[in-house]
Amino acid sequence: MVRGFILIDIIIASLILTAAVAATMYLFRIGFKELEQSNTISKIVSKIPQAVSYLKTVDFKTKPQGDENLGEVKLTWDAKLTNTGEINTTKNPLIMGPMATDMQIQKLPYKLYLYHVDFYLSYKNYKDHYDIDILKYKYLGPTGKQLFNVPIF
Repeated sequence: MVRGFILIDIIIASLILTAAVAATMYLFRIGFKELEQSNTISKIVSKIPQAVSYLKTVDFKTKPQGDENLGEVKLTWDAKLTNTGEINTTKNPLIMGPMATDMQIQKLPYKLYLYHVDFYLSYKNYKDHYDIDILKYKYLGPTGKQLFNVPIF
């Protein structure tokens, strides 16, 4: 009986060891790639509330398209006016529905604007699309000294 390794045993053991090292290196590469992608998505998702808050402050009449830097994340938007309207209400809030006549309806001094905003958040080479509807209003009533001359009902 011969003791020790033969050449075939050493070759097979080295092939198994080489395959294990190659698989481990490949898994490390994939792991780091996925970790970087999850970090990128995490940075973008954490900026969504800030982006929405910023978009609520933008005057879309004068700036329907634009971009802004939110730290390392870039915000790009495109806003379209979808609808405008005014608020009608009854002079007597107790009378509503079919009982209210045209004589009792009054317009409130506000003009409403509904915008559909498509916006993108991008970080490094990753870009994600979002959309939101934003309601804006404009006060049309008296201001400043004009308020002193308004009759009170």
